[in-house]
Amino acid sequence: MTTILPLSLIGTIAGFLLLILGQFPGVGAAAPPPENASPDEMVRQAAERLGSVFTFVVDDVVSYQKDPDYDRAEYNRQAVSIYAISILPEFQNFANEMRGRLDQATKDYQNETVPEP
Repeated sequence: MTTILPLSLIGTIAGFLLLILGQFPGVGAAAPPPENASPDEMVRQAAERLGSVFTFVVDDVVSYQKDPDYDRAEYNRQAVSIYAISILPEFQNFANEMRGRLDQATKDYQNETVPEP
């Protein structure tokens, strides 16, 4: 069980990252990972997606140096604000899931621990 729990938590965290990064405005929707994806695969996909989002943001900021456009900047600011508000429930769901998993892990650990004499 001690190995399965960390892998399960890693998969949950990577899945959460894929979910929120997959909705980032301007980058395009990410394909959801297969249901039987391993934690390693989910981490790889999350890292690739984070790299795409980071590159998009940097490229977008640099584009304003070449072509300053207040209207475009305001539009992008609003899009990111709407996105940030829209993913708040995902953060709450993630927090609830992690709380439940960690509470269960604590109970399991306490049940497996043998008190010292």
